Amino acid sequence: MAAKVAAKFKNKANFVRLHVIVAFTQYMLSYLVGRTSYLTLTWPKLILIFTLEGIREIFDKWNPVVTGLIKYEMFDYVEWKTGQRSEGMTMAVDGMLNKLVKDNVSSVFGNAVTQWTQYQGWDIPAEQQPERFIKSIWPLRYLTPAIGEVIVFIILLWFKYDHDPKEVEADLIERRALAQKLKEELAETEA
Repeated sequence: MAAKVAAKFKNKANFVRLHVIVAFTQYMLSYLVGRTSYLTLTWPKLILIFTLEGIREIFDKWNPVVTGLIKYEMFDYVEWKTGQRSEGMTMAVDGMLNKLVKDNVSSVFGNAVTQWTQYQGWDIPAEQQPERFIKSIWPLRYLTPAIGEVIVFIILLWFKYDHDPKEVEADLIERRALAQKLKEELAETEA
């Protein structure tokens, strides 16, 4: 269903941009709804926050499908331009960067926030947690991801893919068929 929904947009990147806008909106509205009374949220406020999170989560589930489609269109584009497939190298570099950069940065940042808020752990009840943690939990839960969504949106503004993926795919099918035919002819002449 995600691919069908994304097909309604001019291009798949617009769907990803919409996902970022929906996520940013949800984080900001949820923050604003509960910023003054998050320890004693009323049922209407909770229902509003849960509804907003539900809408965002629908897009969260669809987004990996659409970004996967974009990724493989980019692989086809690279092959179309260079004649070389690049999935293996891309996946290897992506895995290495995730381990070296993303995982380490998130661990360092997470540990720094935990120390700064003086969080005591899951087994300590909320009433016994430090005041700094209690005061910072709502902004950390909603403002931090909202800032991340702004950064992602700015990066997505630079993303341009001006070739029709169907044209690229059709040309690649033709090239591959010619390459296969040439390979078979060479095999026949050698035999």
